[in-house]
Amino acid sequence: MTRARPRHTDVWTGEDGNGTTECQLLGDRAARYILVTFTQAQPFTLSHPEWAGISHERLRRLVGMDVDPERGEQYVPHPPEPVAEPRYRVYWTVRLPRPHPFRAPQCMPEGITWWRRIQRQLRPERRNRDCCWYHRGDWSRVCATAIRLIRQARDEGVAADDIADYVRQEAQAEGMHGWELQALAALVCPADGIELQVLAGARRNSYVNGQHKSQAMLDAGVRRTVIIDWITPASVTGG
Repeated sequence: MTRARPRHTDVWTGEDGNGTTECQLLGDRAARYILVTFTQAQPFTLSHPEWAGISHERLRRLVGMDVDPERGEQYVPHPPEPVAEPRYRVYWTVRLPRPHPFRAPQCMPEGITWWRRIQRQLRPERRNRDCCWYHRGDWSRVCATAIRLIRQARDEGVAADDIADYVRQEAQAEGMHGWELQALAALVCPADGIELQVLAGARRNSYVNGQHKSQAMLDAGVRRTVIIDWITPASVTGG
């Protein structure tokens, strides 16, 4: 038997002369049988499959015996796969990979050189600019707030999946609003934060997400920021 469609629908397939038959287990509802047939398009090549519903009685006549719609006594359920959780890490911005912002405005030239990074670290630029959303506010304050509130959330035992909401709500309660609150929410959002990876065969990090934010931080001379890794419970415990 061959398993397919592992999510939401469990399927097993048994061969017969006309094609295959599938049984879909649909939660608490009765099992639904489907006949999948093929025609020979050319030697050693089948046509696209065609699906049609089939009754239990017709299936019994087709295979010549009763068919058990359950999984059977020997069925062993697959263990659930561990769900990855976001992990927030404080990261020196000078170590960020060289950004290459796509669809970048004119204020974000391709990449940023090492000498320019060091220059901005020695002489940070705190003035806001109207050239684009990313340069419109103080990333230093945003990053410092994120680092502080993430540590506070961990001290209070907040679950990893809830840290982003916690940080945003605490910052708002402290009076942060407007652009800074939006930037903070984007920085700690697991779907929108800075995420790095090392591709197969590569030695250095590259971006999964966050190139525009990284570019703006490097331009402003931000010292430390927050990046997001995805880890499973097994990797947390070392198992």
